[in-house]
Amino acid sequence: MQNGSYIRRNNSARLRRRCSAETLEQRALLSGSISSAAPAAAVQHLTVNTFADPAKTTVKQLSLRAALRVVSDDPGNYVITVPAGHYALNSNLGALIVKDAGAARSVVLRGNGAAVIDGLGKVGDFGVTAGTNARFEGLTITGGNVGDNFIGGGVLNLGHLTLTNCTIRNCFAAAGAGVATSDDGSLVVSNSTISSNTAVFQGGGIFTDTDCSLDVVGSIFSDNKVTEPDQFGGAINCVGDTHIASSTFRNNKADNGGAIANGSTLTIAGSSFTGNEGVDGGAIFNSPDQHLAVSGCTFTANKVGATAGGGSFSTGFGAAILNSSGTATIVHSTFVRNDAEGGSGGAIAVTNPGADATIDGCTFDHNHGAFGGGALDSEEEGVLTVRNSSLTNNVSGLFGGGISLGADGTIENCTISGNQALQGGGGISAGSSAVISGCTLTGNSAAEGGGIETGGDTTVVNCTVVGNFTNISEGGLGSGGGIMALERTSILDCTIVGNTGTDGAGVSSGSVQLSGQLILRGSIVAGNHGRSDLFNAGRNPFTDEISTLNGSYDLIGDGTGGLKASGHNLLGTRKNKLDPMLADLSNYGGSTKTMPPLPGSPVIGAGISLATPGGTAILRDQRGVSRGEDPGIGAAQTRGFVMKVVSGNGQTAAPGENSCAAAA
Repeated sequence: MQNGSYIRRNNSARLRRRCSAETLEQRALLSGSISSAAPAAAVQHLTVNTFADPAKTTVKQLSLRAALRVVSDDPGNYVITVPAGHYALNSNLGALIVKDAGAARSVVLRGNGAAVIDGLGKVGDFGVTAGTNARFEGLTITGGNVGDNFIGGGVLNLGHLTLTNCTIRNCFAAAGAGVATSDDGSLVVSNSTISSNTAVFQGGGIFTDTDCSLDVVGSIFSDNKVTEPDQFGGAINCVGDTHIASSTFRNNKADNGGAIANGSTLTIAGSSFTGNEGVDGGAIFNSPDQHLAVSGCTFTANKVGATAGGGSFSTGFGAAILNSSGTATIVHSTFVRNDAEGGSGGAIAVTNPGADATIDGCTFDHNHGAFGGGALDSEEEGVLTVRNSSLTNNVSGLFGGGISLGADGTIENCTISGNQALQGGGGISAGSSAVISGCTLTGNSAAEGGGIETGGDTTVVNCTVVGNFTNISEGGLGSGGGIMALERTSILDCTIVGNTGTDGAGVSSGSVQLSGQLILRGSIVAGNHGRSDLFNAGRNPFTDEISTLNGSYDLIGDGTGGLKASGHNLLGTRKNKLDPMLADLSNYGGSTKTMPPLPGSPVIGAGISLATPGGTAILRDQRGVSRGEDPGIGAAQTRGFVMKVVSGNGQTAAPGENSCAAAA
């Protein structure tokens, strides 16, 4: 990853030379005073007894720096107790160097929660040398400053460091202002707080270099930032493998990845991201060719479109997550009120060739994308798969109030409701090859295509599209209250009812602006509110292209839209509309709500079957129920009926007191 290699090439070598010089100085001060010949059999304890940081120590005075010098020359396991108080570092002596005398040894600094190590904005606080095993407990590390050419303002870690119950704040560096890990080192952060640190280039809180590892659990990252434009990771920039669990990220800022920029393999579980900001990836930026896995996380009020310095851009992708030419798996997570105020993907954006994201079991509510994808946006040959998810009340300034697919995509078993796009596709705008299956779309709105607007080669199968509407005041013609079918679209075994629009209140094949080629099969289009249930735009007066409409085994309430009965279609008329007799939208089994037929419905047994010559029947309905040998029309197959007593004594009832309901 370029951002990692930049820091490594320009800063790490100089930093290593600085640490090496300071270590040699320590040894010179204590030369001949301590023998290192005999290994220690047990843990040895030292207690610091002065807040001062003198260049020389006395027999009665043990400073923290002096204690660390003892440890560096003695091959033992040490615990250094650092009593409560403020330890101001002597900038003339440099950072405190933590070094053990053997690879199997360890050093513990135990602060008990009230010891403050302060670089006073003049010097880095700590350096952990290569190969050293160190553990900091209950320390507050603050005021570390190594300037804009070095990494690791609070701690430069070249060894193996664990931070437990520590606070690192108000530190400054080129990268890793709080902690920087390099030289194949490792860092564990547990129940700690990393806050208000500032890096110029990368990792306001933490930077980990190539071949380094980072594990974070139960920790808080807040108000960290990166100041240089187009740089990475307000809280963390990880170029080595990283695992994060049960942690909180809030109000961090960087242009790429307001909270985290990933340059390797990143796994995040059970964590929350709130109020983070960037230009791309308000919370998380996943770099090209890298791997991201998110599980059980919440993303709230993150945004893109603003620079770390407070300016604004006209573009920005992924208010919560941007996956740029990488792979991402995001499961069982919640995205609420995230805002791509200057771009696309109010929650998640997938961009550039090679990008591949799978989203499963997630919730998206009240997110906003200024251009495309109120919740989800894919572009430029990226691939997006969305399964078993709920998208509600999201808003897009242009296309795809819920989802905008500018590249290949699959949407399965999702509930998409109450979303709004100011132009096309209130629920979904599919501008490329897409498959939409097993979904329920209700209450979505747009200028055209209130529920779905399709383009490219799109298939809509086993979906229920109900109660969506077009809004002419937004500048469209109001066509396609349920579905606006542009270019090549197949609608198979769907139920499209109760939508509102002008021409094609249910489905419109093409519009005045663009032509459509629609195949409609095994679907119900009825009970919609407008000039017609179904509409074929015909010849486009501007381009001379002709919209086409072909259908078979369909039920059309108002059959004046261009289909013929010879295709086994059931067609009503404008005056005598055909009623499909469906149950109310509700849960009748499966993961999404459906509208199965009631007794006496004309759609029962009227669908295409396996026995039909040349037929390609869809074997299961939207709920996963087998259609059997005598399938019906629409998204939900009948499963028989039961009589339900709604009042009376169960023996007799007045007319209307018993109701007939579809079996669940």
